[in-house]
Amino acid sequence: MRYLKSPDLMRFLCAGAVFCALPLWAQQEPQQPTPGQAGQPEMGRGGRGNELGRTDTPFLPGQKWRVHDINRPHPPVVTPADIPTMPPPPDAIVLFDGKDLSKWMQRAGRGRGPGGGRGFGQGAGGGAGQAVGVGAGMPGGVGAGMAATAAGAGRGFSVSAGGYTAPRVYPMVAGGSNPVGISGQGELTEPKWKVENGYFEIVPRTGTLITKDKFGDCQIHIEWSEPPDIEGSSQSRGNSGVQIMDRYEIQVLDPWNNPTYADGQAGALYGVSPPLVNPGRKPGEWNVFDIVFKAPRFDGSIVVSPAYFTLFFNGLLAYDHLAGLGTTVDGPVPQYTPHDAEEPLSLQDHGHRVRFRNIWVRRLTDAVDQPDK
Repeated sequence: MRYLKSPDLMRFLCAGAVFCALPLWAQQEPQQPTPGQAGQPEMGRGGRGNELGRTDTPFLPGQKWRVHDINRPHPPVVTPADIPTMPPPPDAIVLFDGKDLSKWMQRAGRGRGPGGGRGFGQGAGGGAGQAVGVGAGMPGGVGAGMAATAAGAGRGFSVSAGGYTAPRVYPMVAGGSNPVGISGQGELTEPKWKVENGYFEIVPRTGTLITKDKFGDCQIHIEWSEPPDIEGSSQSRGNSGVQIMDRYEIQVLDPWNNPTYADGQAGALYGVSPPLVNPGRKPGEWNVFDIVFKAPRFDGSIVVSPAYFTLFFNGLLAYDHLAGLGTTVDGPVPQYTPHDAEEPLSLQDHGHRVRFRNIWVRRLTDAVDQPDK
């Protein structure tokens, strides 16, 4: 009997191992990479993967979720009660009464809004800034405070479980000491959106609609509907937005069996927080937003107090006194840019047909603390 020498023995054993492993390897299916792994596109829009979310965006300050996080939970679906349309009260400014768009202008062209908004017919803006310090106990899951300084330094506020604390770092756009208005952000023209049957409808890619009046703290009532013949999916299905002060967006999107990322669904404070509930109605039926808005306060380039948002979506509370992080952007963390105490309300042209009706605004004041007249 001839014994194998060491080199021959090693070659024999290796060959045997490969021979035995071949059948097992042939029976296995190839492993598919999970979203976000090498070889799999990141989740998102605009060529960044599918439409259900992202894995490559920054984390929202004080939260465990990224902007447009694919893993962020969605709110429960609740069927809303029938709500009769609410006529404007005597002290309201009626922006649309079913007849014409005389209270509105249109911003032509395509681009970005103040500080980097989304959609068609918006102007230029944006820049680097600071991170945020926020605290526990805020709706939308904002948790413990954190801060990180970047370009455009400035101080701001923080919110803790015990209430307001100042000063803390808050996101500010570089060079943001100059107030941003709508001038220089695209030519203003007569509205081109279609008015019929008591509502008006977006004519895609004609531009964002902007009110002639400007508002600060206010109550906003607006009814909107997706057309019955709507097409597309996710963010490409009936996309628009209510842009308070022409920069802080509450999302309008088909809410009916339309999966998308949680902080971009209908009723979301876009890119910041999903609503607490999804009571959206199917295309062809009317949804109602009732918004209470508290405008941000600035001291020069310092954010003294953020914007606050309360939303009732089809009569159900979607968020209560939710602190905004800054001007709406798509992907980065929002940042504030100081602006005037009153700015226009705008409705976004995102290239989709969406219908609106019965829009009115009440200016809010601290009149309860004023002497009787």
